[in-house]
Amino acid sequence: MFIGWSRTSCLLLVAACQNQSAPEPARDLGLVPPLDAAVAVGTQPAPPAAAKPASSAVLLFEDPLSGPSLSKLWTSRLTHLEPGEAPQRFEASALRMGLDTLKRKPGEMSVNGLVHREVLDWSEDPITIRVAMDWLEKKNASYLSVGLLLVPEGFDLASDPRLAERNLALFFAGVPPGAQARRVMRLRKAKSTVWEDLEGWPERGKEGRSIGRVEVELTISDDALRLRESGRPDVLVKRPVGFSSGRLILFVASQSNAPLRWGGFSSLRVLRGLVD
Repeated sequence: MFIGWSRTSCLLLVAACQNQSAPEPARDLGLVPPLDAAVAVGTQPAPPAAAKPASSAVLLFEDPLSGPSLSKLWTSRLTHLEPGEAPQRFEASALRMGLDTLKRKPGEMSVNGLVHREVLDWSEDPITIRVAMDWLEKKNASYLSVGLLLVPEGFDLASDPRLAERNLALFFAGVPPGAQARRVMRLRKAKSTVWEDLEGWPERGKEGRSIGRVEVELTISDDALRLRESGRPDVLVKRPVGFSSGRLILFVASQSNAPLRWGGFSSLRVLRGLVD
């Protein structure tokens, strides 16, 4: 560290310090240059370069989920449903998606889904999805679910996207016998669930919780997942998703023998880059 000082300067320094006790060793606070850094004569060591700020997120698209955007940006995909059993309407600044499964076969799961036309790619930069979900059922939410999926390209559009060989799902599921719900976050690989978060169930939260409109933020990168929901602890998962790009699907699903029930979505925003 002292390379470049003159011999005279060194002698003066030694003389000045002869009658003083040895100074306390310096602590590394990030301000000390490395041992091999040259120091110019008569100058102070240059301060370290400022840390490079994290890149800010860039808005890829936002969608009011109203009629015009639905016809241009989304494709309807129904599983075990006829069009008349899967109504959609725009109400109170939100998209309402319903399904009536009274005529479905016993044990059959039906899905009313919307597939976005854009392929989201998080191989280089994280992708963040922000959306508000509306839980509208007030009486019996058994076997009802409302949420979103990320499914890789090439999945069978005619089948239940929730059972795709690989997918990432975030949804609210009804907790019988009333209208309570539980948040579910699930990762599937090779047709099996490899990780899930059920808000502590079955050890706690067996009764679910009462929800209305819930705003969520899901961030996906090449090696981690992060979920944020207002008023709830963050969920951070340090593991790869298993695929680097996919389609966004909004869905409402139900088992058979249920009357018309609804779920809602609004304020969809998708961003690329780091989000604080």
